[in-house]
Amino acid sequence: MGNVGMFVTADFLWWKAQENDLMIAFQQTADTLPLTVQGNVIELNPKWMPGFRVGAGWNPNYDGWDVSLNWTWYRNSTSRSFVAPTDPILIGLYSLWLQTEATNFANVDGKWRLLLNMADLEIGRDFFVSCALSLRPYMGAEGGWIDRNLTVSYTNPDPALLVADTFVPGTYSGKTNYWGVGPRVGLNGDWRFFNSGFKVFGNLATALLYGKVFKNNETVNQFTNDDGVPVGVITTSHVTHESNLWRVVPHLQMNAGLAWGSCLNCNKMFLGVRLGWEVNQYFNLPHFVAPNVVELLSGSVAQERDFSTVELGMQGLTLDVKFDF
Repeated sequence: MGNVGMFVTADFLWWKAQENDLMIAFQQTADTLPLTVQGNVIELNPKWMPGFRVGAGWNPNYDGWDVSLNWTWYRNSTSRSFVAPTDPILIGLYSLWLQTEATNFANVDGKWRLLLNMADLEIGRDFFVSCALSLRPYMGAEGGWIDRNLTVSYTNPDPALLVADTFVPGTYSGKTNYWGVGPRVGLNGDWRFFNSGFKVFGNLATALLYGKVFKNNETVNQFTNDDGVPVGVITTSHVTHESNLWRVVPHLQMNAGLAWGSCLNCNKMFLGVRLGWEVNQYFNLPHFVAPNVVELLSGSVAQERDFSTVELGMQGLTLDVKFDF
């Protein structure tokens, strides 16, 4: 039912991350009175970046059971700068993150960073449904950290273009860190091509992480203004939410692709390689702390982020090498 011995695994990850609501500004392109505002939302678009996963396990001589421990590390970051057209009538950008009423800017610079540190423990049993199909249900636990940072800076346009608007430059910096641990269950399946070493595999797992938002804060540096005229004095507001904010974060993981494996040294060792497309989705993560802007651009764009949640996704290629000995 299974080989007896130790095994190690090493994965190379080439993933792209995505978090909903990474809008950093609104670019106005038309204004039709009385309340209609037309324009485009400027968003951050995370890039493809590498990561890794390493693991080790043991196949005891007991009814085909196995136990393994894996650690996944992944970092992603992205930045974007946007300059609005210098149109005297439609000078470009409205902040979505500063603690102020709608204010017109010319330039916006945004940066977003993600760090995922996650470990999982699995206890499973591999068995054959047929000569070509094998399944491995498993159960265990998962836990780790998910850290995210967001910085958005807004600056003024050419002073010669100032008409009657208020231009108050500022910078928003937000951080939210979450840790959690909880049960994990999954199912792995392999379908072999006849007697060859090639096969198609598919993995599905889910976990319920219960943990705490141990850091969720914002810092806003912005010039003060007096009756619409910047006075050149920078004020700093700092809001920190570090209460006992406990929550459940569901994690859904899927991976499917092609694999090859072969026994070595008179069937005493085994080498396997898998290349698959993996998707990880985390739900109910805390949003960045942000101003509660109820009316923005005459109500056309409204943000209510104080107690909302976001989804975080990662997907891409996973190359896995396994060695049994």
